[in-house]
Amino acid sequence: MEEGALFVGIITTSGQFFSRVARRGELFVVPRGLLHFELNIGFEIATFFASFNSQNPGVIRFVTALFNSTPPVPEEVLTAAFRVSNATIDEIRRNVTGNPYVKQYYLRH
Repeated sequence: MEEGALFVGIITTSGQFFSRVARRGELFVVPRGLLHFELNIGFEIATFFASFNSQNPGVIRFVTALFNSTPPVPEEVLTAAFRVSNATIDEIRRNVTGNPYVKQYYLRH
């Protein structure tokens, strides 16, 4: 971490959740291929450096991939997986667009 504080979490392939708060000068490692997140918990912009073991490690935005794919993931799959109604899936799809950047949040607020 260069500055700020991030709440960092990963979910292992066995479904175990690990989390911690990373602050300036600290390091955290996300094993390759694991579902993870970083959430700025401070009042200033958080800056961190990411390093990958490949020139093209790939990135997938989980929510965008599930709810804004082409062709779309069948509604029956999503309602069964998340145990929600068709109306909820439709509402999520209406609100999920493109590939948002974190900085856009700061530009709007």
